Amino acid sequence: MLKQNYWKANQLKKGHPYFSDIKKTKEKVAKKSLQIQKGKEIWLIDEATKLGNRPMLQILKFAKQYDAQVVFSGGASQLPSVERGCLFDSLIKRYGSQKLENIQRQKSSSQKEITQKIAKGKMAGAINQLIASKSIIWVDSRQDGEAGTNSTLIDKGSNDKGSERKLQDREKAMEEMVKKWASDRQAFPLSSSLMIACSNQEVRALNEMVRTYQKERGEISQEEFRCETQFGEIFVSQGDTLEFGSNHKELGVTNGMQGTLDSVVTRNEINA
Repeated sequence: MLKQNYWKANQLKKGHPYFSDIKKTKEKVAKKSLQIQKGKEIWLIDEATKLGNRPMLQILKFAKQYDAQVVFSGGASQLPSVERGCLFDSLIKRYGSQKLENIQRQKSSSQKEITQKIAKGKMAGAINQLIASKSIIWVDSRQDGEAGTNSTLIDKGSNDKGSERKLQDREKAMEEMVKKWASDRQAFPLSSSLMIACSNQEVRALNEMVRTYQKERGEISQEEFRCETQFGEIFVSQGDTLEFGSNHKELGVTNGMQGTLDSVVTRNEINA
């Protein structure tokens, strides 16, 4: 059985996704399971740039019915709606808008500066600043002349000494990355981190290195269970953190939801 990770579970309880499912909201109001105070509410619609015209009009009509004020929040850097949109831009041109300059969720001034650069599309400056603060650590797993090519692990069975040396260098680079990850994890146990590799094969290798480290520390069980996924066969152990890659209504999970493997029902089946 999967035990839902707390921060993900807490995140999923906040508000309605874009408030787009107006029909269900109306049903809840009719059944009195959702109370709306007429003329006393302000509805904040975040990431409104992604909303199409149809759901946005539904929100405005629903707000008018209950005399609620509506505040749309969005940005030009966000992905546009997959259906007919631009109503958000039209509202800005007609009624004007206010720009949020101060980022409140970051604690330090440097973090605020990096976030503002990313929001304005100044990615190079933001990345350089993250590198300078050692928030990004580069580990070179490629050789000279390999830049711009798909990076893959080289077959250990190759007779080419040059290929074998490249393989050893690449494995050493990944080992250094995992060591750095483990060091940061001990120093900042409540923080999250991300390792980015050049190929799926390297991702699998890094995952196995991390799992070996966790087994040595007793964080996950030594016993493994085979599991078929959309990305192929994987082996999981009790204590592993898993992430769902798609929505599944019957299981009650959504894409991106994380959970910790708490127990296995049978040796042949893992239930979520």
